[in-house]
Formats: sequence, structure tokens, C-alpha cells
Amino acid sequence: MFMHILLSFNTTVTISIIAIVISVIILFYLVLLITTFVFMHNFKIDILRKKDFLNVTLYQKIDLLIKLSDLLSEHLDEKDPLKILGQNDELKAYQKLNAEEFEEFYGYSEKMLQNAQKIYINYDLKEKKKQVEEIFLAIGELNEKYFQAVQLYNTSVVAYNYWYNFFSTKWVKKLFFIKKIDTIK
Repeated sequence: MFMHILLSFNTTVTISIIAIVISVIILFYLVLLITTFVFMHNFKIDILRKKDFLNVTLYQKIDLLIKLSDLLSEHLDEKDPLKILGQNDELKAYQKLNAEEFEEFYGYSEKMLQNAQKIYINYDLKEKKKQVEEIFLAIGELNEKYFQAVQLYNTSVVAYNYWYNFFSTKWVKKLFFIKKIDTIK
């Protein structure tokens, strides 16, 4: 029936209608494509901002662990990671980590914190006890901020990957070598 109606018009009208329909479809696809790229760009900026916050939070934690190393130095072995941290100038310097390194770096810092907590429990720290407790509290607050920031980071990554995987435009992103982003575990 549709073909019968189209054929009843003259060929110029039929071609014009087909061209308009094709133009509308192409225009709709371009709007959809631009929309996905805009959303991906916005989430990418958000991800980078959150990654910077995670870097700063981990650096603050390392800075506090270095202070713990100084306070507990007389109770630490030479091979103790906390003592090595306190003596290593390269580790003291601010380093920007990739998202893949966050989990490893956080785990390493937690091992040092656990070691410091063992020393706190097993030794009489006298006048240093209050300073050590304050540092433990500050590290606890930083850990909370870190976990909140990781959750927000992962939320933005999931949103970014949603727009990356949008079914009708995924091939264009692969064509431009745009990659998915992994979450932090």
C-alpha cells in the first residue's frame, strides 16, 4: 500500500520524500552521536577531577604515615616498610597515580598503618601516645574520604561506560579508539 501511494506521485516528489526521510534519520543519528560524546566528555572531566582528589587523599595519608614513622622510629626495624617510607625521599614526593595503582598503593599504606598500630599496642609510647592517636584519627578520616571518593569515581566511570556502550554509536567510538574506563576495586 505504501509503495502504491509513493508510485502514484511523480518521481520527483517521491525522491524528495525519500530524501527528507533519509535526512531526518541522519540528523537524528548525528544528534544522538553528539549527545553521547557530550555526556562522555562531561563524565571524563568528572572522572579526572575525582582521580586528582584520590591522589591528594592518598598523598595526605602517606604524609601522615611519614609522621608516624618519625614518631615511632625507635621501635621500628631497619627493614620495616614504615621506616623505609620515612627515610625514602622519593616516596615522600607527591606522585600522580593512575587509577590502576590506587588499589595497590592503598593496600600498601594499610599494611604500614597496621604495623604502626601493632607498635602502638605493644610499646609504651609515653608522651608520643597522644600525637600517634591524633594521626590514627586523621588517617581514619582520610580513609573514609577515600572510600567515598572511590564510590563517586566508580559512579562516574559506570555512567561514562554506559554512554560508551550506547548500542547505536559504539562503533564510532571504536573507530576513534576511545576506550572504556575501569572502576577501582
